[in-house]
Amino acid sequence: MGLRNSFVWRRAGSARLLLASVLLSTLIAASVTAALAGFAASSLPQAVSTELAQAPRTTIVISGALDAAQDRADSGVVRGEVRRAFGPVPAAFRQALWSDPIALPAPRGARTVSLVQAAAADQIKAHAVLTAGAWPTAPGAPGASVPAAAPASVAAALHLAPGTLLSLRDRLTGARVRIRLTGFYRPSNPASPYWGLDLIATSGVSVQPGFITYGPFVVAAGAFGRGHLAIGAATWLATPAISRISAAELRPLAGRIAAMQTYLTRSPDLGGLQVSTGLPTALTGVATKLIVARSLLTVGALELLLLAAAALAMTARTLASQREEESVVLSARGAGRWQLVRLALVEALLVTVVAAAAGALAGSRLAAVLARSGSLRSAGLRLHGIPAAVWWTVAAVLVLCVAIMAWPALRPGPGAGRLRKGRPAVLSSIARSGGDGALVLLAVLAGWQLRRYSALSQAAGGFGIDPVLAVAPAVALAAAA
Repeated sequence: MGLRNSFVWRRAGSARLLLASVLLSTLIAASVTAALAGFAASSLPQAVSTELAQAPRTTIVISGALDAAQDRADSGVVRGEVRRAFGPVPAAFRQALWSDPIALPAPRGARTVSLVQAAAADQIKAHAVLTAGAWPTAPGAPGASVPAAAPASVAAALHLAPGTLLSLRDRLTGARVRIRLTGFYRPSNPASPYWGLDLIATSGVSVQPGFITYGPFVVAAGAFGRGHLAIGAATWLATPAISRISAAELRPLAGRIAAMQTYLTRSPDLGGLQVSTGLPTALTGVATKLIVARSLLTVGALELLLLAAAALAMTARTLASQREEESVVLSARGAGRWQLVRLALVEALLVTVVAAAAGALAGSRLAAVLARSGSLRSAGLRLHGIPAAVWWTVAAVLVLCVAIMAWPALRPGPGAGRLRKGRPAVLSSIARSGGDGALVLLAVLAGWQLRRYSALSQAAGGFGIDPVLAVAPAVALAAAA
């Protein structure tokens, strides 16, 4: 009797050890997959914003040579198209009106024509600093002089002073133009995207063969029309809120902007507009990098789940074989098959739910620690809370672990013991028939495909993760095992 009790206690201790192994395997699998999911859900969107913020030419500059009537017709269309292209993404929109080229007096025999251009630009005062004088006001009666502020570099080159009155002529219409200088300015940040509105270089001087243009001479919006300045061109600047561009909007936004660019430059109803932007290319490039990053995380998670599934499967088989006699006794006492299945499910849930919940918390903490260490620390990534993607991932791990643990209980019946004892023979027959070699061959083919084509697939005009190629490393791992 004592030997039997000792044997029973040893079997119970062994079962507890196996259940602890199940708990540990589930905890590790849930923790690491939760860390990967949390990293993907929190860090990748931050990486998207950082990549876009560092990308060049993420503004949209639209320009065209037009008169007052064409400007009135085009302005509404341009605003509507920009608003439609950006959709839910907020964007700042600014406009500048430009005068006709105005000729400066030139020495007799000079081969280079000197010109100035005046402009009324939105929010110019927020992006420029006065170095002398004051900003211009609206001109008075028709024919009166037009107040203007000139770039400080132009003032130095042309030897101008505040209060100077310039009597010039419009080079296109021949109309007389009188400009009174009220002050001088310089750009507060010449590298700011705002200066995409400027048709002249931020240095204030634009040199082309046979011509040199100075400006812009900043004027008030009321300086155009009413016998003052004639509208000769217009520029528009759209600046998106980069931080508000979500990962899901990358490719759709790139497509809408490209369609807008095509329409504005090719529409016969518009005044021959030109659109300059690198935003579609930047959005498409970041979207591709994002999919590559997600594919790497997916490949790692699948390999991890394969290892966890293998460990759990061996543990579940060992546990089922140890409890086979108990199952036979319970069956002899009238317990039905589904009663035994429910007992196995309850046991599996008690162990795996606790491990999965703890894994979600530990994985989120692990992801936050990883984001603050190594080379990721300099990226400034910040992870807070537990994203919904973590819970969904942990739920998937939980279902997998419960299914593996309950699977042996779903196959009891007469001769179950013989079936289990015969499994090694079945595996040996599979190996003799070349099943393991077929798996190795499949892994080699999948790896070759992965090396040649990567885990990205193109379909429906966009890119996604190819599921076959994403599982290739896991297949290779299984084949090696």
